[in-house]
Amino acid sequence: MTSVFGSGPSLDAPKGDVARQATAALRGYGYQLYASGLAWLGLEDGEILHLEVAEDYAVATRDALAGTQVKDTGGSVNITLQSAGVRAAIDSFFDLVHRNPKRAVSFPI
Repeated sequence: MTSVFGSGPSLDAPKGDVARQATAALRGYGYQLYASGLAWLGLEDGEILHLEVAEDYAVATRDALAGTQVKDTGGSVNITLQSAGVRAAIDSFFDLVHRNPKRAVSFPI
């Protein structure tokens, strides 16, 4: 007997080019949102959270700016000073210092 309220026939998932799937990128965005949410919950009086202004997020006060870059490496990637992402973060740090001369700029580890 067929149920009127069933989910219907099972459909096979479409086949696509795995190289074009954005699964890893979506996981990275999800992780970034998670880390940003935790930073938001940890704000203290006088602190403001900015998303996508100084790296992935930054916590700003009147006198300071702490930029944070979030990377979900899955624990399987070695990160060194030669890594492109690290070099880009260093460049971004110097750019933030230049653009915010009245604030102490940091990238907490």
